[in-house]
Amino acid sequence: MDRQPTRAQWREFAARRRRTPRPGAGSEHRRLPEFGLEGYADLIGRVRDAGYLFAPAGEMRSEVRRRTFYLRHDIDLHLLHVDRMAEVEAGLGARATYYVALTQQYNVLSAENVAILHRLVALGHQVGLHYDLVCYPSDPDAALERLDWEVGVLARCCGAEVSSICMHQPHTGLENLFAIGGRYLNPHDPRLARGLVYVSDSCRAWRDETLLRCLGSDPPDRVMLNTHPELWLDASILERERYLDGVVMPNATRQASLYLDGTVRELWRNHAGGRVHDARVLGARERA
Repeated sequence: MDRQPTRAQWREFAARRRRTPRPGAGSEHRRLPEFGLEGYADLIGRVRDAGYLFAPAGEMRSEVRRRTFYLRHDIDLHLLHVDRMAEVEAGLGARATYYVALTQQYNVLSAENVAILHRLVALGHQVGLHYDLVCYPSDPDAALERLDWEVGVLARCCGAEVSSICMHQPHTGLENLFAIGGRYLNPHDPRLARGLVYVSDSCRAWRDETLLRCLGSDPPDRVMLNTHPELWLDASILERERYLDGVVMPNATRQASLYLDGTVRELWRNHAGGRVHDARVLGARERA
């Protein structure tokens, strides 16, 4: 992979941005962020310029003394390279909550993914659970037991407390059993909803221009921005399905491909049982 900017380089990016004259009279606030790590870094700078304090979504409060911009990341597709966005945020002095699922296609328990989770924590971020009720029992008590189990597994993987949760794909229409905070903070707790503006980049798209309101002359006091880091890793591809084919799919399948093409292929070629089998088949063909 190409060498990525370090935390110090992202700090320099922010400092250079502050020194550079900006386009006239709010013109930069009339454009939505470009998908890419530099675009995300520029967004963080624009949000700070608008007077916001950053906080992880897992620390959401219903009342704030200062305008607060809550950063949240739902990890839906893969963990590979997610820490690149965490580096950007750490370099710019922002913290986020990364909501990680145990029920998606990536393996949270793999050594590489555990290392990424530890990296997120080392950079000062939170790890929360991205629970999928499609995989949960319908009985509320059994569902809560399953939730506690998943939280415990994730906490062991990241080496830190997991105190926040949020639901995967709420559009499925399932009742959000854990919306109202009990053991864990849920940023979609209705008690936290008053005056909260929610913005998401789902499907690598901005569904409206709500985010521009946050950067304008009358910004709301509380904003939650939900971004998916997997969608910001390559700014050179603009078309969404090309990005899916060219970036998401290779990243999402890389670990399995390396295992199959490396470990499994080598085993099949050199396993004693395989050599005996091949010799037997070859002998049978020669005798036929």
